[in-house]
Amino acid sequence: MLEFPYGKIGIAKPILLHYAKVPILIMIRNLPMNVSRPGPFSVLMWLLFSLLFSLAAHANNFSILIDQDRNTATGCSVPLAGGAAPVTGAEVRLDVVVDSTAPVTVTTVRRALCDAATETFSTPTTLPADVPVGLNLGVDASDVVEFDAPLTDLGLTPGDSVTLTVTSTTGQTGSVQATVTDLAIPGGTPPAVPANIPTLSDLGLVVMMALLAIVLWRQRQRSGWVAAVALLALPLLVLAVNHVSDGLIGDWAGETPIATHPAGQAPTPRTDVRQVFIAQENGQFFVRLDVTELERTPPALTVRASGPSRIVEG
Repeated sequence: MLEFPYGKIGIAKPILLHYAKVPILIMIRNLPMNVSRPGPFSVLMWLLFSLLFSLAAHANNFSILIDQDRNTATGCSVPLAGGAAPVTGAEVRLDVVVDSTAPVTVTTVRRALCDAATETFSTPTTLPADVPVGLNLGVDASDVVEFDAPLTDLGLTPGDSVTLTVTSTTGQTGSVQATVTDLAIPGGTPPAVPANIPTLSDLGLVVMMALLAIVLWRQRQRSGWVAAVALLALPLLVLAVNHVSDGLIGDWAGETPIATHPAGQAPTPRTDVRQVFIAQENGQFFVRLDVTELERTPPALTVRASGPSRIVEG
C-alpha cells in the first residue's frame, strides 16, 4: 500500500521492482494532491503506479529438458538464471511461459532441438498454447499447468528411455525442480500375452440389450427421444475421457506423478514445482506441473488526504 498525504509528503520510500532489470526509485516531496477533485497530478500518479506495476515481471518460465540418450556428455548445455549450475546433455527443450496476472494462463509453448554439430539449440518453434491454469486444483491446493506437444516433434517414440529435467525461472532466479532418469515414455509395446477381459455370454448380451431397450423406451415416453439418446450416449462419454490440456485434472485420475517435490524448496512459490506428470496419447506428449502458487494480484494503492477528505482506493 502506498499513501500520499495531502501537502508535504516527506521522505518517500524507494519502490524497488524486484523483477525489473534495474531498480526504479521514485522520490516525491512537497507535491500537492487534491483527491476530492483529482487533477493532472493525481491522474499522473495513478498512471505511473500502473506503469510500474506492469513493468514488474509476471512471466514464470518452466522448461522440460529431455536427454534422449541419457548421456550428459552429448547434447546441449542449458544455463540457469542466477548462476545455478547448467543442465547438460539435453537434446530437446520445451519452454513454457505462464502469465501470473488474471486470468492465469499458459501463454507460450516453444520447442527447440539441439544441433549436435554446434551444440546449440535451433530456433524455437512455437506450439499451440493459451491454456488456462487450474488454480488450486493440484496437490495441497497448488496450481496446475498443462501443455502438450507432438511426440514426433520431440524425436521420441513410446517406450523410449530418457532423462527428463524440469527447471523453473522467475525474474533473475532459476533452479532445477526435478530430474527423472531412465524415464520410459508411456505407450510402449503392450505385453506379449494380453490379459483376459471378462465378457458376457451370448445370453447375457441378449438380456442386457433387452433391458436397455426397455429403459430407452420408458425414457422416450417420459422425456422424448433426445433424452433417451443422451442416456444411451452417457456411458460412451465416460469411456471417451481423453487427455487434453485445459487446466482441469479429471483426465489425470489414476495417474502417478513421475516426480514429487516438497513445498518451499524453491526461491519463490511461483517456481516451486510440487509434482510432475507425463502422459502419451494419440501421438501427443502431455505434461502437467503442480506449482505452489502462480496467481498474482496487484498491490492496493491508497491515496489518502489528511483531514476529513475522501479516500480513493484501488
